[in-house]
Amino acid sequence: MPDLDDQRILDADPSLASLGDVLSGAALARRLGVPAVRVAYVRYKPGVSAEAGVEICRADGRIVWARSVAHVAPGERKLARAARHADERDAVLVYDEERAWGVFADVADPALPGIASARADHPHASVLVYKPGRRWVARCDACGTIIKVHAPAAGERAATAHALAGAHLPTAAVTREDLARGIIETRLLPGGAPEPGDRDAIDAAGRALAHLHAAQAEISPQDLAGWRADREAEIAGALDAIAHVAPREIAAAQRIARAVRRIVGARDALAIVHGDFSIDQLIADGADLHVIDLDRARIGDPLADLACWAGDEIARGADVPSPPLVEAYLRAGGSVDHDDLRILTAGALLQRAVEPFRARRSGWEAEISRRLAVAVRLAMPSDEALPGLRPALALPGAELVVHRPGRRAVVRSVEAGKTRFVKVVRPSRADRVLDRARRVEHLRAVRTPQILWSSAHRGLIALTSVGERTLLELGGDPGAPDADIAAAWTTAGRAIGELQQLPTEALPMHGVAEELAATRRQLARAERVLPADVVTRAVDAVTRDLEGAPATDPVVLHRDLHDKQLLVAAERPASQLGLIDVDTLAAGEGAVDVANLLVHVELRELQGLLTPRRAALAREALETSVVRELPDAVRARIPAYARATRLRLAGVYGARPGAEEISRVLLGRALEEDPD
Repeated sequence: MPDLDDQRILDADPSLASLGDVLSGAALARRLGVPAVRVAYVRYKPGVSAEAGVEICRADGRIVWARSVAHVAPGERKLARAARHADERDAVLVYDEERAWGVFADVADPALPGIASARADHPHASVLVYKPGRRWVARCDACGTIIKVHAPAAGERAATAHALAGAHLPTAAVTREDLARGIIETRLLPGGAPEPGDRDAIDAAGRALAHLHAAQAEISPQDLAGWRADREAEIAGALDAIAHVAPREIAAAQRIARAVRRIVGARDALAIVHGDFSIDQLIADGADLHVIDLDRARIGDPLADLACWAGDEIARGADVPSPPLVEAYLRAGGSVDHDDLRILTAGALLQRAVEPFRARRSGWEAEISRRLAVAVRLAMPSDEALPGLRPALALPGAELVVHRPGRRAVVRSVEAGKTRFVKVVRPSRADRVLDRARRVEHLRAVRTPQILWSSAHRGLIALTSVGERTLLELGGDPGAPDADIAAAWTTAGRAIGELQQLPTEALPMHGVAEELAATRRQLARAERVLPADVVTRAVDAVTRDLEGAPATDPVVLHRDLHDKQLLVAAERPASQLGLIDVDTLAAGEGAVDVANLLVHVELRELQGLLTPRRAALAREALETSVVRELPDAVRARIPAYARATRLRLAGVYGARPGAEEISRVLLGRALEEDPD
């Protein structure tokens, strides 16, 4: 009788008549009349096929390795071809055409033609691993060799990988290659895998990994794109596998995948990586340590090796990864972003989630659930100051959009086809954020997010979505009509005018002192990029401008208004904008928001994100919709606040890698001097 976990698979896929025979070693043993059969590795595509590498123990004590494969339809052509191929090599153990099931000795694996050659060359070799169609590994003590057989194309990649990483690691020497057959042979090393608690071996592994990652290598922009594409393929493959064998876990798996994709897309560190680093890839012999299995070495993210090690530890039963390898790696000069490592470890667990099923371990369904539960905890950021973050990330279709540790987060959630955004703030700020959202709920010029629900003690506010693309994205879209650009910026100006009509009671003041303080804070972040003497002169000039004329009467300000806070909905005309992020509402001079928008138009033109024509359209729209409507005293203050905005943005962009030139131009314009 199949165990309960397998029975659920069998009940869900009646189209594969012989699926139970592939999954069950006992069933195959009965069919062959042998004492025992161990199913070592399974690949399964529901409604299509199942394939397993099996170890058959014969009555005479001999071990036979074979491929057990089932297809969905009787007489399936692919299986019939495999049977003919095996019959030519006297390798058919079972062929049941009626039930579309066959068992063929490993030498008849059509994707691994090197197995027959390897067995002929090493008749006494013991098979260590057989994954049909992918990899066959054997050990020959008589000649002191490890023999690996890949598909020929994969063998060429493995040989390249060995050459790339082998020059920088203590490893087994390659003694023979036959890449036409996918064969790579390496020297058999003395010793064995260290115990998980062997600190000396782990310290040596950390040092070896740091040395590998520090090695010089030719790295191109295509390497980063290739690495990200391969990671995406691995994530997609892991999700497919989980959907096939543990469909009840797919929501958790998708949550993990979203977090991992965000980190993979944000990271750009590259080095030579091992690609499959774990304690199984170490051979310790006294004080000597070797790193083996370099088949997957390539140019990639160095944190992936540390994440792979940690994922392996958790797969072995740990609830959290232990720190010794990371500590040794850091002592050897490695660099680690611990938050990114935590989420990439969740990704490594996602990729290992279905291993218990593939390796036919008892209770595989519960172990898949355990691994994914640990991965979910790792993928969901922990922030003691934001107790609502984890509940927000547990919402259906949750995806972390913004996280400023200790300050705030934004989570996108999709349920029943509807998108909502959940703001996560410190509980002490929840009432203030709610107040700001309520103040703008009934604006007419723009649409504002409506409050769906809130939880003050957790610091959560759920809001409706008011658009999919920003005004910045609209302006950069060459297919968008100029009329839409002008209409959208006109609406932005009208929104400022309507905000300024709201009551200012109980709002914090944002005056000259606050504007200058915010500017100095941003400039402090860019002190390594911007010349101190020029910054000092610019601050003095802006201070004189702002303090040199009387402040105008306070009105309601957005206070952080720019083209990424204004959204366009796909189903609405561009003139119907949405306004977001009103947490910063304050009372201050009416020139502040106008200057901020005008300088952002200037910035986008500098960045090449707005054409000169579209920048002129935006400025003209703001002029007609809001600037002309302002009192003379307020209009007169716009140039001073525009200089202050340029200076503040010089600090913002000076702290961003690759944006130093933009920062210096803004600094020069704030000083009204040549940026050089």
